[in-house]
Amino acid sequence: AFLEKTLSEKFPEEYARMREGDESGLSTVLTDYWHTVPDWDNLIKFGFSGILKNAIAKRHEFGSQGDARAVEFLDSVIIRYEAIIKLLKRIYNYSLKFDVPEFSSAVLNLISSPPATLYEAMLFSVLFLYVLEIGCERGRSLGSIDKLYYSFYKKELEKGKTREEIKELFRYFFIHFTATKRFAQQPILLCGSDAFGNDKTNELSAFILEVYDELNILDPKIHIRYHKNIDKAVFTKVLLMIRKGHSSICIVNDDVVYKGYEKLGISASDAEKY
Repeated sequence: AFLEKTLSEKFPEEYARMREGDESGLSTVLTDYWHTVPDWDNLIKFGFSGILKNAIAKRHEFGSQGDARAVEFLDSVIIRYEAIIKLLKRIYNYSLKFDVPEFSSAVLNLISSPPATLYEAMLFSVLFLYVLEIGCERGRSLGSIDKLYYSFYKKELEKGKTREEIKELFRYFFIHFTATKRFAQQPILLCGSDAFGNDKTNELSAFILEVYDELNILDPKIHIRYHKNIDKAVFTKVLLMIRKGHSSICIVNDDVVYKGYEKLGISASDAEKY
């Protein structure tokens, strides 16, 4: 009832078309307020403790300006991130009962610092997804992981990790989402172009596709941002995977989406992370 009231008051024309389509059997349109995409760039950059520190600093800043609404919002952020860190401490203490030193060490670092390794970046993503979904929202993307994890991937190679060892890490990461039976599959994003049409595909994009192809799984679900300058070898790999029966791959056309955003008055620089 609340949703219908909001739609009829705020979007009367659209709501009328929705009702008409539904009543005639022509279409069913759902208004989605329960999906969200976290700002993974900033989250992985600052980590749980960094986001908390920034929120406390901003709270003091807006408090001194008398901005009650901003203070109320930042108080809610502080409460939540303090709770997350308490939860991480509990997870760490419990993990010491088991012989999982890499996991324990990673959780301990995530309590006070942003992710420092590829494993920590993956673990951070999983943990954030789960605390996000304590509420009604679904974390509908892990983000552009070929870009988000690229620096961590390169550091692993520089430290002497073999490609096979890194592959095994991605295998476990992906199988986690298969094993937990994520509803409607858990999207991840690869490839894409920047605001100037330059290709953002990188070495890790191809590496991830290779691992995914070997596993032959449906979850996570891969979103590929296609555009006219996309790396042809990588996109050919995507098409061959679909031809082999990988059905959990979604291709979105950057060239068309950017134009659509432009029609809405949204600049390419703002639309770049869609």
